[in-house]
Amino acid sequence: MKDKKRTILIVALVLSLVVNLVFLALHAIGAQEKSITGTFASFGGKAVEGETYLAVEPDGEYTLYRQFQVLETGACRVEEHVIYSGDRPVGYFDRKDAVVLFLDDAAYSLTRTDSVPVYVNVPGKMN
Repeated sequence: MKDKKRTILIVALVLSLVVNLVFLALHAIGAQEKSITGTFASFGGKAVEGETYLAVEPDGEYTLYRQFQVLETGACRVEEHVIYSGDRPVGYFDRKDAVVLFLDDAAYSLTRTDSVPVYVNVPGKMN
C-alpha cells in the first residue's frame, strides 16, 4: 500500500513538473515578442536635421517626428513583421526593438527607446 501511494505521488510530481515546464516555455516564447507600442529613435544618425523619432500609441496611432517638426502622422498595424498604414506596407518590425520604415523616398532605421509613446518637443503633443 505504501509503495502504491509513493508511486502515485512520484507520478503526480513528475506530471506537475512537466506541466509547469510547458507553461514556462510558452510564457518565455510570448515574452520575447513585444508590441509596437512605444517610442523608437534613430540614434547615431548623421542627419543634419537631428534624430528621427517614432511614437506609437496603443491604438495604433503614430507620429513620426524630429524635435519641433512633425514629419507624418497616421494609424498603423503590424501583421507578421510587416507594418501597414492603411492598406499599404510601410515598414518592418522585428517584434522586439527595431523598426525600419520606408516613407516618401526615405528609409528610417529606428531602435526602441521606451515602451510608451514619448513626444520630445512635438508641436501639439504632450506626454
